[in-house]
Amino acid sequence: MFEQKFFKKGDLIIEDGSTEENAYLIQKGSVEVFKMEQGRRTFLAKLSVGNVIGEMCLLTGEAHSASVVALEDTGVNTISREHFELM
Repeated sequence: MFEQKFFKKGDLIIEDGSTEENAYLIQKGSVEVFKMEQGRRTFLAKLSVGNVIGEMCLLTGEAHSASVVALEDTGVNTISREHFELM
């Protein structure tokens, strides 16, 4: 049901506007949530172990409203919309 994924420091985990329907539970490491507005990067949040990212897209099916990048080597458990609905 859950799949483990690993991202290296600097890897883009979620891209603003993408429609990937997965949620990620951070198990190790940390990430930065940001938006690009008028060519400038706007910091929104720093999240770490225990936080979930991508959940709104999973629940609503709408595109992601921000981007997420790994600030360090980061491990997550991911669940797809399909598996979420089965639960």
